[in-house]
Amino acid sequence: MAASCYGDSGAGAAQASEPGHVLVAYFSWSGTTERVAKTIAAETGGDLFRIETKEAYPAHYSECADSAQRQQEQKVHPALRGRVEHMEKYDLIFIGCPVWWGSAPMAIHTFLSDSGYNLKGKTIVPFCTYGGDSAGETLTDIVKLTPDSEHMKGYGDSGYNARRIKQWLRSINIIK
Repeated sequence: MAASCYGDSGAGAAQASEPGHVLVAYFSWSGTTERVAKTIAAETGGDLFRIETKEAYPAHYSECADSAQRQQEQKVHPALRGRVEHMEKYDLIFIGCPVWWGSAPMAIHTFLSDSGYNLKGKTIVPFCTYGGDSAGETLTDIVKLTPDSEHMKGYGDSGYNARRIKQWLRSINIIK
């Protein structure tokens, strides 16, 4: 079952219909969050940006989980590859990631806190995927990392389901 979380539903909907003003930035390890991001981009006409760490996470699940847990415990903000070109042109920004140890991966912290993007006044829409039973604090983490932004109701799901993604986008007045 989908767990939709956080925020008001009406803010930022007007910007979504204007091409070039929507960004879908995401971090994905297994590919599930990437599928969600691509669906959001296709439905909104948004630009995709993959958040990638300079040093790749291990491919084996348990090694990746151990690495992610150490980063969270030590508050390590991993270096990222690439930057969003012309962040100033985006009004509505979807930020997505998997849930790691009950919260957003530290790569999201780097992207939102250390990259020097001015997100003041922009509308942030968090989304996440998880293998466990809930989104944990992930959606709230993204909101806390963007205190000068407006926020819309986020989306969390235990897998990929295009129908539920579209229902959520309709519920927050992003698509018809």
